[in-house]
Amino acid sequence: MLLVPVQLGWVTVFSHMWGFNLWQYQSPVVAGLCLAALLSLSFARVRGLLIDAIDPFERRVVGAIGHRRASRALLIAIAVGLWLIRERQFYGDSTILVYSSLSGSAFVFPEIGASFLLAGSMKLAGALGTETIGIYQLLMCGCGSVAVGCFLGLGRSLAPEGARGSLFVALVLCGGVLRIFAGHIEVYALVVAAAAAYLWAAAAFLRGRCGYALPAVLFGVGLWIHLSFAFLAPSLAILPLLLTPRPSVPGCVKHLAVAFVAGIAPMALFIAIMFAVGNSADLTAAWSSVVSAAGLSDGGGTVSRELWLRGWNETPGTGTRYTMLGVPHLKYLANSYFLLAPAAIPALLWLASSPKRFIATPQAVFLSVAALSTLIYSIVLRPIWGPYDWDLFSLTAVCLASLAAYLVLCEFESRRLAHFCLVVVVGSLLLAAIPLLLAGLATPRDAGPFSDRGITAIGNETTEQAFDRQIGPWL
Repeated sequence: MLLVPVQLGWVTVFSHMWGFNLWQYQSPVVAGLCLAALLSLSFARVRGLLIDAIDPFERRVVGAIGHRRASRALLIAIAVGLWLIRERQFYGDSTILVYSSLSGSAFVFPEIGASFLLAGSMKLAGALGTETIGIYQLLMCGCGSVAVGCFLGLGRSLAPEGARGSLFVALVLCGGVLRIFAGHIEVYALVVAAAAAYLWAAAAFLRGRCGYALPAVLFGVGLWIHLSFAFLAPSLAILPLLLTPRPSVPGCVKHLAVAFVAGIAPMALFIAIMFAVGNSADLTAAWSSVVSAAGLSDGGGTVSRELWLRGWNETPGTGTRYTMLGVPHLKYLANSYFLLAPAAIPALLWLASSPKRFIATPQAVFLSVAALSTLIYSIVLRPIWGPYDWDLFSLTAVCLASLAAYLVLCEFESRRLAHFCLVVVVGSLLLAAIPLLLAGLATPRDAGPFSDRGITAIGNETTEQAFDRQIGPWL
């Protein structure tokens, strides 16, 4: 409830907290309905009635999951639902991705596999004679079904007691991360779907339901889709150690070999195919980007791509001028984390009162390592376009939310858990997911960066000057 005045714009000191003001984009009627719904959660009787109403529906969903046809129908229904609420407001990298596909490049760095799939979608749209944007958005909605299915499997592996698997999905996907699946033209729906598959396979391995090669290969697929997956490598490396109290040196070497070979195989196969079809231009461009991103000279005068945050005495070029963990950077992270997974960080901070929770089980250790490594990723990567890069750390958000959801499910008994999850899920939907989804459809009021379509230069302005004028106050 403390966030209500911020959402309504009553606290001027927080007037430029772009992740916390989503109600201001909507009409007073919608904002009032959100406020009324949020206030109703304060009453235990209302929560009890909602739980009693939701419980039969949840039981039907859980029961349907055990039947193949019903499961397929559920996943199709999810994709259709996401399609119906797909976004109509495009800005930031959405337009850049479309232009990249039109340029004729088969793929780009660092979203190699994701950009390849998007380029393939454009070709498919051309062959079908349909709109490219529609094919793109359909792919993202399909990723939403894949992600829900995999997170449901992950939840059932982590907490197999009845309905807790569905609660796990609700806790992970109740934030603004939901919008990346609602036809959001970006690569992060593909990234999160791959992450969900990898986390599910890892949990299955810890339960003895699959071999180590499966999570390793799915990690490799994720790495091919987006190189941010490299930050999940520590979680893959630690998996076998969690099942063997005293691992031997030969055993560790064997598992590391499996992880390396299976993890690198999808990327290696893709590069080999690109060579085989004679696509040396895109491979050369990708390698130049790798060298550039590493801050090294490629001999051709290429300057470093400013993917990483600078130190305190360095200033990057066009876009954000954040220094690592400076006040503006921390402000960005607070807004981004809240937008994507509102309850994850507060829940983890509360759970940290007993640090042993994070290492109590092999599953807890695995998820803790995955969350920590992707948290480091979000700290070192530069969000060049500030609020327009709200979705940049979707991978971090789902890893943090998965860890928080698992620990919460282990913490509470049934009735207390139901009340806690209802507050968290509905609160997250009302404060982040629903208003962000509505902002993707239309914004009746101009309340910030989600009202416009990106950086627009006036007169002789450079891109940097236009960025400073439009976005500067929100940084």
